[in-house]
Order: sequence, then C-alpha cells, then structure tokens
Amino acid sequence: EFVQQYDIPVDKLPKQIPDDIKAYSGSRVAVKGFMMPIDIERGGNVRQFFLMRDLASCCFGGSPKLNEWVLVNVPKGVKVKYIAYEPLIATGVIEIGEKVEYGRVTSLYRLVADGVRTSNP
Repeated sequence: EFVQQYDIPVDKLPKQIPDDIKAYSGSRVAVKGFMMPIDIERGGNVRQFFLMRDLASCCFGGSPKLNEWVLVNVPKGVKVKYIAYEPLIATGVIEIGEKVEYGRVTSLYRLVADGVRTSNP
C-alpha cells in the first residue's frame, strides 16, 4: 500500500495510475456509484460530491482509498439534487492524474458533470 510522504514534489511521485487509464483523461464518460455530498447550496442543489464505488465506502465503512472514488464538480446551471442510498450515473468530462494540494495528493479522478441521474430506469 502506498503511503505518501509529506511535501513530496509532484515529479517525484511514484507512478500510481496505469497509462491505459490515464489515456481516458479529457474524455466524456459515464461513471456509476453512490453520492456523498460535499457542498450543497441553499435550495438543495449539490455543487460537489464524491462518487463512491459502493454504499459501504460511502456511508457505513472505513475510509476509501484514493482510487475508490471520483470527485465530481457540478458547474453553475446544472441542477443536481442529493440522491441517497441509490446508485447513480454521473456524466461529463473526466480528468485523471494526481492533484497535489499543500504537498499532498488530494485526488486521482475528477469529473466535471453535465448530468447526474439514477441508474434505475
């Protein structure tokens, strides 16, 4: 298991994401998972959330690993309501790669959503 040292330079990070996965960066994708909201506006629109691979890591289990979730950002104008305990599909453009903030990798996968819907018809 990889444990990151504090303040490690980005160019010195060990390779964590396979090239065939990184190749999807910038692509339009649909990702299925469970919503764990981070930022909700007054009125109930979700602006940012984690899309978790399963309900246990979303709400009931231990802390998920960096490669087990996608950080989803919802632009202004796109309306997304909180969907609890139900799998959903977020569509949009994905960015893949280590995002470093304050000397730490804070995410591997980020999605700018143009839509979010439940996965049930």
